[in-house]
Amino acid sequence: MTKLILSLLLISFISASYQVSYDPATASEMARAAFASYCSGTSLQGMKCGENCNNLKGYQFLRHGIAKVINDETVSYTTFVNPSAKKFIAAFRGTSGNTQLITELLHSQGVKYDLNGVKNAYAGYYFFDAYRNHIRNDFITHMKAMAQKYPDYDFYITGHSLGGALASLAVIDLPANGIANKNHIHLYTFGSPRVGDANMAKAVLDNVYEAWRITHNKDIVPHVPPCNIANGVCTPYIYDISKDDIPVFTNAYHLGQEVYYAQDFKSYRICQGAEDSKCSNQWDLFALIFSKDAFGDHLNYLGVANKCA
Repeated sequence: MTKLILSLLLISFISASYQVSYDPATASEMARAAFASYCSGTSLQGMKCGENCNNLKGYQFLRHGIAKVINDETVSYTTFVNPSAKKFIAAFRGTSGNTQLITELLHSQGVKYDLNGVKNAYAGYYFFDAYRNHIRNDFITHMKAMAQKYPDYDFYITGHSLGGALASLAVIDLPANGIANKNHIHLYTFGSPRVGDANMAKAVLDNVYEAWRITHNKDIVPHVPPCNIANGVCTPYIYDISKDDIPVFTNAYHLGQEVYYAQDFKSYRICQGAEDSKCSNQWDLFALIFSKDAFGDHLNYLGVANKCA
């Protein structure tokens, strides 16, 4: 009974309505930045990365941070600034190549998140290891410098696919390290996997002004790792770290307010919280494995594709 009550309380928190409205224009801007982050640092210099750089009107390229994870696999982020709009963007790059994708899948078990005083939360092993042990120090150092240079700017943290997971972990570090007040932190992710459990989702939402998780039709990536199914819907699984084993991730839980787009992007639905069975969750993970749209829908968001000059 206690676990049931805790589950309901977590669902209530994670599904709470925002006081802010979803802005498709801002989401489109963030999608441009998220896909531009796949481009090389050389092509980003002078905003010469192609279509996505051309459509980031008013933005200037600042930095391309990159770190090696395993073998030749890397994670990276790119920062942009728009002085007239007082916006600062940090965009995390998504998965680069099949080898990295396979490594992510093989290392999708849950591990304890032990940063910033967060209690009883688990994150996906690959996401947390890549962020914490490889790129976090560089990211925090750069963010501190940017906060001093642009003290009254809003910070937009974004990413596609793996980049969405890294962006979700990164936002917690901004208020925790005195970089930005949570009221100036905005999280936009595109085709993000489940980053961790419900407690991890709550920790992210505790540290941002808004968190929009944007999904597209039959994109398969938002369905992994699998969630805990109860009565036909994704439900937070409550456990006690002092008693329960580290969970294998069949109990991951999405964070933020989902915005679900139809295949042609002509319409979208503001979903009921993070795990709405009428949005992305209407599609079955195992059926999507055999769907021709599962990966095509993942590589295109709001009409923006991964194209680099």
